[in-house]
Formats: sequence, C-alpha cells, structure tokens
Amino acid sequence: MRRKGFFIASLIVILCLLAACQNKNIVTKGPEGEDISDEPNGSLYGFTEFVFSVDTKDKKEAIQAMYKEGRVHTEANYLNKIENIYVRGNKALKKLNEIFPDMSIDPETDDLDIIKQVTEAFEISDFEKASVKVKFKGHDPKDLMFTK
Repeated sequence: MRRKGFFIASLIVILCLLAACQNKNIVTKGPEGEDISDEPNGSLYGFTEFVFSVDTKDKKEAIQAMYKEGRVHTEANYLNKIENIYVRGNKALKKLNEIFPDMSIDPETDDLDIIKQVTEAFEISDFEKASVKVKFKGHDPKDLMFTK
C-alpha cells in the first residue's frame, strides 16, 4: 500500500513538471537575445503587463497581444489573424519588441491617447473595438475599451 501511494505521488510530480515545461508562452531571452532573468520588472518597456485585443469589421479578435512580467518568469503571446501570425514565448517577444518602442505610454498618459498610440503601433486604423490593459509598476492597471 505504501508503494502504491509513493508511485501515485511520484506520478503526480512528474506530470506537474511536464505540464510546466509545456508552457511555450514563457520568455527566456530578451528581444536582443540577452538573458532577462535578473532584470527588474518593468525595465524592458516601462510596464509589467500589457494585453491588447482588437476587432476589425472583417475579423473578431483580429490582433491579440499579451506580455506579462512576473517575479518568476515573463510570458508573451502574439496573434495576428490579418497576417496569419501566431507566435509565443521568445518569438512573440521579438515581434512585440518591433511594436512596443513605437508607443510612448506611461501611467500619466491619457486613456484615449493610450488607445490611439497602441492601435497606431499595431498598425490598425480601421477597427470596431479595441481593448487595452496595461499595468505600470507601482500603479493600478488601466483597463481600457474603445468602440467606434
């Protein structure tokens, strides 16, 4: 009976480890290939969380982007149905690094200006709905939605 319990516990641990290794959204390298494990949160772009989704007339959720810095790891995800692009982890961060520098947003930026800068940076001018959630270190998150 004791062996059976040990076997089940071992199996659970192995399955948990395998599941953790399967998270392909995890970023291990910075946009230039550098190790980012020792970087303080918010040091890459000024924010620690960024979630963007936009609906166009032709496609619901035409573009989705997610970037989250955590104490243990950073995650990134980028989906662009217009250009048929779906990347996660390091590849997503590389793609987002092409976009994020075009935005100059901070906690004091006006909400409408954030929506404008984000949609311009993602090269979306004709959209029906855009939502942005951005969290700057030490500030409450801004959860914004704009519909035309």
